[in-house]
Amino acid sequence: MTIVELPEAPLHAVRLDPHERPVLGPGDPPAPRTGRLAVGLPVVLPLTVDTVDEQTRPFLRARTGSTFHLLTITTSFTHDDGEPFESAWVDVSLRRDGGAAGEPPVAWSMRPRTAAEPVPVSRKVTLSPTLKLGVPGANLEAGAGGGTERQVTYTRQDVTLEALNEGTSDPRWVFYRTDALQIRGVHTLCLVADIAAGARGTASIQIGATIRGRRLKVFRYTAAVTDVPAAASVAFG
Repeated sequence: MTIVELPEAPLHAVRLDPHERPVLGPGDPPAPRTGRLAVGLPVVLPLTVDTVDEQTRPFLRARTGSTFHLLTITTSFTHDDGEPFESAWVDVSLRRDGGAAGEPPVAWSMRPRTAAEPVPVSRKVTLSPTLKLGVPGANLEAGAGGGTERQVTYTRQDVTLEALNEGTSDPRWVFYRTDALQIRGVHTLCLVADIAAGARGTASIQIGATIRGRRLKVFRYTAAVTDVPAAASVAFG
């Protein structure tokens, strides 16, 4: 197994620009948001027989028609109790340079693939001796002569992050707010890009989010990543 030490990516603040209309409810869209999102410059590391371990080299030597590159993207979300992120996404577009002919690069592998928060769930029902259903805490039917309460407890997995479109040229990660967890903190996203040998490609990055306002309206935003050109795209191959 090859272990790669990822370089630390300094974070750059990125403005969030609202779309023209709110997702929910009437009204004018809010002003652009600052201080809520930061991104690190994407890092590309070629994966060659010189940079992988001995067990991986036979795979690379067998794939003579491909070259592989590790791409890492870092995002940082700042939480606001009054206006939390409802969702967020990081879209990556893998293309050959200059629209060159041939198969486009694809996301060979993505990590993290999913993240979920375990949430215990308890459901109760009451059963009278004649198997009449009741509501927990309420009196059973008169004359029932007592009753039995049955409890079923299980764990639900609330998905907070998932990788989508692995194996395509348009991979993406989507973050979700749950009852238990907010979208916040630093996240490092990694993918291995597979591009035809001898070709060069570009990974273009777009980031967006929805924020729930103080009046419960949900607004959609697009990150102004192009204001930091080195964060918006990176070449590989």
